[in-house]
Amino acid sequence: MRPQWDRVAELYAVWANAGLLLRPEAMVSFSNHSCVGMVGGNHYPLGVLAGYGYNTAIGMPSIEEEGLLEGKKPIDLLFQWFAHKHIPPFHFHRVPREKWAEGRVRELKELFGVYKRFRHLMQSRLVLKGGAGVLWSNDSSVQLFFSFKTQAPFGVMTDAATGEAVGGNSLSPNRGYLIDFPDGVPVHKKENQ
Repeated sequence: MRPQWDRVAELYAVWANAGLLLRPEAMVSFSNHSCVGMVGGNHYPLGVLAGYGYNTAIGMPSIEEEGLLEGKKPIDLLFQWFAHKHIPPFHFHRVPREKWAEGRVRELKELFGVYKRFRHLMQSRLVLKGGAGVLWSNDSSVQLFFSFKTQAPFGVMTDAATGEAVGGNSLSPNRGYLIDFPDGVPVHKKENQ
């Protein structure tokens, strides 16, 4: 597609400037892959192979999305998808505002905010054993950890959404945490040395 993309982009610009707005399929904003040809589409059961949907934009069935926004479905799966850079297209506008669960809307805004604010840390992915979560790093000493379950903290941790230091003996499920390794060596590099 690269050789003809400049001409296609010019054509879209001409149409847009003329008032004709298009939504081309497979142009995605969050990840660099569309659902076209990726992991066989979206016919897998929702929780199966979530980690293999890495960096894709495969959507959720509308019934799941409605239940999520209404607070009738848990946020766990969507949180795990974000943890793997599996960002689905959303159709929240199809659910009337009066059906939106206030607490769930707050959770979604927080998840979107953490992802957008710390996406630059998400360069190298490490899926932790036992369903603990996903640890992301780049070349800095700070890592982003998506916790899937209650577990003991490691390193110097702060809540990615609130910026508050982690106190106590456990991390919460469905939370993002920033980890600062004082010696500057991220945990996955220590394990591989």
